[in-house]
Amino acid sequence: MTIQEWLNNDQLGIDIWEKKYRYNNESLDEWFDRVSGGNPEIRRLIVEKKFLFGGRTLSNRGTNRGSMSNCYSHGYIEDSLDGIMDAAKNIAMTYKAQGGQGLSLSKIRPKGASIAGKFKSDGIVPFMEIFNTVTESVSQGGSRKGALLMSLDINHPEAETFMTIKSDLNKINKANLSMEIDDDFMNRVISGDSEANRLFNILCTQACKYAEPGVIYTNRFRNYNLMEFVDSYQIETCNPCGEQPLAKHSACNLSSINLSLVLPVTLSIFAYKLSKLPYLTNKLIAVFSPIPLTPGILSDGSPANAL
Repeated sequence: MTIQEWLNNDQLGIDIWEKKYRYNNESLDEWFDRVSGGNPEIRRLIVEKKFLFGGRTLSNRGTNRGSMSNCYSHGYIEDSLDGIMDAAKNIAMTYKAQGGQGLSLSKIRPKGASIAGKFKSDGIVPFMEIFNTVTESVSQGGSRKGALLMSLDINHPEAETFMTIKSDLNKINKANLSMEIDDDFMNRVISGDSEANRLFNILCTQACKYAEPGVIYTNRFRNYNLMEFVDSYQIETCNPCGEQPLAKHSACNLSSINLSLVLPVTLSIFAYKLSKLPYLTNKLIAVFSPIPLTPGILSDGSPANAL
């Protein structure tokens, strides 16, 4: 089979495959073997276009040149200079390995807060600018620009600054921004609390004008998920695109199922069978990671420390 036959002469798809996912001039059959890890059942599903791994797995599986996970979570940034600078290094190393990062600024003290009883904090904005500059400066393995999401609790004293910072199109233009909103805040909005309504109106206005910030409804986000009964899996933020809630120092493993080919076969049965394939449940055990991952709390529950 040729790539033209597999993609039905879709030139855009062919160009993407050749520029993004083909390694060292490999043939299509060699590519199938590489990305499936030699697993015949996985290979068949990919050939039949019923299943496909995320981009980093397609690009890097079996090459030792980068991460097989698309994105990572740093979680809460520690409220210390060491913690902030460690985060900057971690996101840079993640971009180098072709991954993206999500992080929360909610624990960082606001502008004007005391530091050691002698100084005043400059707040979150200078550190947002540092993370933005790192994202702008470090490409993802030389193949694409870095991907970053920064989130902030709407109860943080600098929430308004965070929400409106992109009104200046020259500021923080290399990161997605999202507000962390809990049920208590939304109940205050519904009950007519003036400050809550003021902030919510700013949020809606900015989202309408600039398409940001997004919203993370934290009660649902952190408490209603497949890992909610695992006490060690405490969700803090998400990946840059926002589709995967993540614990601190964990990774999201993206894949896709072609529903048009799976249905009318019962999807739940297909997904169950897919989950039982060894390569899927263990695909991160031997994968390179750009940053230390918390053992045992990858987004699929797979071990993260056997690198």
